[in-house]
Amino acid sequence: MLDEDLLEEALRLGEQRTYSKTVNLALEEFVRRVRARKILLLGHSGLWHGDLGEMRRDSKVAKS
Repeated sequence: MLDEDLLEEALRLGEQRTYSKTVNLALEEFVRRVRARKILLLGHSGLWHGDLGEMRRDSKVAKS
């Protein structure tokens, strides 16, 4: 069962027009956060080595 008070607050804060859109937005945000957390954990797992900041600098196209 959904917490109706929490759903009402989410509807108000998220400025959505329907409960379905509010719940979908909440689920999308939840999935995004969990995936981001897993990426961060992977960075500390030893499976990937490198400097992301350096990689980003290397991928920039030089301006003419």
